[in-house]
Amino acid sequence: MQDRYAGDIGDYGKFALLRAMEAQGLTVGVNWYLSKTLPSEIHDDGKYRIPTQYENLDPELSATLNRIFDLREARSVQALEQARLLASNLFVNDAVPKEVDQRTAWHRAALARLADCDIVFLDPDNGLNVKSVKPGSQKSPKYVWLHEVSDYVASGKSVIVYNHRPRKKAVVYLAEYAARFSADPVLGRKHFSVMTFPRRSIRDYFIIPASRTHEERISQAMQSLLDGPFGSLGFCFLQPSFQGFAE
Repeated sequence: MQDRYAGDIGDYGKFALLRAMEAQGLTVGVNWYLSKTLPSEIHDDGKYRIPTQYENLDPELSATLNRIFDLREARSVQALEQARLLASNLFVNDAVPKEVDQRTAWHRAALARLADCDIVFLDPDNGLNVKSVKPGSQKSPKYVWLHEVSDYVASGKSVIVYNHRPRKKAVVYLAEYAARFSADPVLGRKHFSVMTFPRRSIRDYFIIPASRTHEERISQAMQSLLDGPFGSLGFCFLQPSFQGFAE
């Protein structure tokens, strides 16, 4: 996540999903995986305001996000936190460090900060780590490492992690990530779902329940979102091919 994205159309789907989780009695915590904008990234990302035709999906949420979007250069995750869009209002807003040892300490502090949450949302700029980006490299703060996801789940936290869709067919891309998860000693024992928000830019949210109780509540939350305005107007959908691939 970068401050310049705050309040855009991506946040609309993101908070709709998290609020659906809260409606099922799950305490939500957010790790922004906050990263700085690199000089090579000065472009039009984050320019997409919530389109007028979608504002009524959740009028209160869209009005708040549009107000933050209209702050222009003052858009920030701090503004999102101050809007109290989530009941728990638990956030990790320290920027992700590049250095490996500092990142390890940052990750441990984040685990402690979110220890009382049922479900943790991880919001890296790009998503799960890729082979071309090495630990300690300039772009490494823009990714969540798979062992970091595993650490949250191992501690009893369900996890939702944002992933930007690569330029691959969905069936190929999802199969690759399924294989990565299934090879992990912790994640490989869990069921997964992927909720996709396709407007403007394709955003996928990998949803990993830590327990059977969480799995039932998460399933109810996803179904309520799909049955409501967001799902009926095609603002989001569930990837059926990715559910329950591992046990």
